[in-house]
Amino acid sequence: MERAELSRNSDLHASSVPAIISHQANPVVTEPYCQCRESQQGKGEIQQIVRMNVKGKSRSMRGPQRASSVLVYGLLLASIAAAAHADSAGTWQSLKSWSQNQWSAATATVPRLPATVSAQGTIEVAFSPPGGATAAIVQAVGEAKQRIWVQAYSFTSAPIAKAVLNAAKRGVEVKVVLDKSQRTQKYSVADFFANQGVPVYVDDQHAIAHNKVMVIDSGTLITGSFNFSKAAEQANAENLLIFRGNPALQQLYADNFRFHLSHSTPYRARHGLD
Repeated sequence: MERAELSRNSDLHASSVPAIISHQANPVVTEPYCQCRESQQGKGEIQQIVRMNVKGKSRSMRGPQRASSVLVYGLLLASIAAAAHADSAGTWQSLKSWSQNQWSAATATVPRLPATVSAQGTIEVAFSPPGGATAAIVQAVGEAKQRIWVQAYSFTSAPIAKAVLNAAKRGVEVKVVLDKSQRTQKYSVADFFANQGVPVYVDDQHAIAHNKVMVIDSGTLITGSFNFSKAAEQANAENLLIFRGNPALQQLYADNFRFHLSHSTPYRARHGLD
């Protein structure tokens, strides 16, 4: 990322207003994302996490070793929940976050594909040119209340990076999975996020980790050809789709995110604070 772009406030001038398309269909019943609340009901929260993540047999589990890992993490979750009342708030939150991450990795699996999902909700559409996709993404990120999970190949957009960071600062769970090219890029958003305490991971298990996806809360999904970059907004021919109100579709992308996160490695910042 250009250092100057991240260090100054960038004015967003969308030359077009993205179109919004509505779908009305029979709703698809799906299990929503669970954002665990800070409360004294630790046991109930852990049970809710377990119900959210366990959906039958996982195709990614490989024999007794995988099953054993799931059992261990499940028992760990239960034991932490039982001790929640006696633990301090800070320690409980740290243990809960760690156990959630371990459980998510142990149960991660590729969604069954191809999949057909009923149309519902709305679809916001934007193209480059003429522009406006960056502004649409910033708005969607600004609406986040629970989580923002990001998969990106090229991420150099200062406005989008700042919007994601602001979400993290207001308590939204943020996780960023990037392509391995971010390890050697001169200026990377990976350093920007890592230096601010935002969890960043590198998916180096593929020729290119080429997804451009944001999973926001339990019903918003951003995808398309649009890289989260200045070039995508101003120089390239790109497309962007923002789905709202289709949790079944979003769940497929959330499961795919968890699968790639499970084999990604934590990123270590190469530069100091910008």
